Amino acid sequence: MKLFNYRPLMFIALSLISGAVFTYVCFYYSIPALAVFSAIIISFGVYAFIKDIENKRRNIICICVCLIFFAFGALSLFSRIQTVNSFNIESNYYNFSGYVCSKIEDNGTFLYELEDAELSRDYKIKGVKLSFCDTEELQIGDKVKGYAYAQFVDIKSNGYINNAPIVDGPTYDLTSVQNIEVVDNEVRPLTYVSLQVLKKFKKYMQSDAFPIAYALCCGDSSFMPDEVKGVYRFAGIAHIFAVSGLHIGFLCGMLTLLLRKYKNRYAKTAIISCILIFYAGVCGFRPSSVRAVIMCITAMLFSTFGGKNDFVSSISLSATVILLLDIGNLFDVGFQLSFVSVVGIAILYPALCRVNKLGGKAISSAINLSLSASLATLPIALLVFGRVSVVGVVFNLLLVPVVSIIFYMLFAITALSFVFPFLSYCLVIPGFGIKIINYVLNVIDLSVFYVRIKANLYFALAYYLSFFTASDLINLSVKKKCIFGAIFLISSVMCLVF
Repeated sequence: MKLFNYRPLMFIALSLISGAVFTYVCFYYSIPALAVFSAIIISFGVYAFIKDIENKRRNIICICVCLIFFAFGALSLFSRIQTVNSFNIESNYYNFSGYVCSKIEDNGTFLYELEDAELSRDYKIKGVKLSFCDTEELQIGDKVKGYAYAQFVDIKSNGYINNAPIVDGPTYDLTSVQNIEVVDNEVRPLTYVSLQVLKKFKKYMQSDAFPIAYALCCGDSSFMPDEVKGVYRFAGIAHIFAVSGLHIGFLCGMLTLLLRKYKNRYAKTAIISCILIFYAGVCGFRPSSVRAVIMCITAMLFSTFGGKNDFVSSISLSATVILLLDIGNLFDVGFQLSFVSVVGIAILYPALCRVNKLGGKAISSAINLSLSASLATLPIALLVFGRVSVVGVVFNLLLVPVVSIIFYMLFAITALSFVFPFLSYCLVIPGFGIKIINYVLNVIDLSVFYVRIKANLYFALAYYLSFFTASDLINLSVKKKCIFGAIFLISSVMCLVF
């Protein structure tokens, strides 16, 4: 009997990810961690090959393809790290210029990020990212120049690993900024649409509601005060501000409904796909939105051409496309949380539905869905934030359906208001709903439910192996699944304790 349910796209995606992780561990972690990671990968591959010996030819082809993608992932990340490190220049004063791509306000001080930036002194360094704080307000799209002290942001410094340069590319922090001057303004078309949405929300919604509304619609939470972000994080529902399946699924459903009488299904699929890609662009092509769009388009293509859509294969295809375009996305927290939550639902939800049937089908399904996503993202939350909300499942059950309704209203009203401007006044309705949610979340101090737990990579690896072992992706008897799953789960707990 074969060990794995054969899904080529899943193995390709895992190989690509494993290659990048292998390089990452080689560069920044200990030899024991590398040895453990390598031993697990090799052991699973050998065992699967022996277990499914009757399909020897197919296995050899699959292993060769997987090795190619493993090598591509490893070499891509190696090249990215070498490129970033090659920009490590002496900290000194430099002339700088670049386009403002991000702006965050905090008590009268603005944190800016510049893209397509340039540093110059006796030589020029182009194509880097710059960040600095200043009290002068600039606008998104402004091309600015000035003079400042530039310090390279290293990937590894004093034993601490900073993944931001891997994700964003070579980055410098600017201090002692002087002589800032706006020389041009160039807003990209998709960014312009996003800014018009923000302008509407600012004009027609109250000051404490529009940042949340904008984050819900466009996935940009930079206008939200830190204390508001903290409240949503304490409640375990900060994921609603990442444009993902909730947003893309609604848009796809709405477009399908509007085009239901359109007979040409191929043209209909093309139209909907283009609009979904446009919306992902307005949201900045963040990994979570790209993942949802690829999965949605894949499902539509299968439906259009009469095929059967496989959830796990769709996730794998999305991950492979995104990582082939930019391997650095693997180390973006948004990418990790988005994909792991969906994988968790794909793997754990069917198993939980067989075990938990409390409260009827509707209630148990909602509980199982929320629980599977929360359990899947637990290691990443602990590794990145060092904390986890113990009431996250409860608030997801109670508030996410309400937030979904608010998003649907926001999206529909905003889209129609570009055609019928008077409808902008209706934005006060979802704005009122947001104020109610804010009130509910501030009734009690939710920070007491935000528990600090120190985790490590060994814990995450053992934890996910227990999930993988217990899933329907592996063909083992219930007894063996319980034994292997328990071994990995106990190992993960021991990694936390010791």
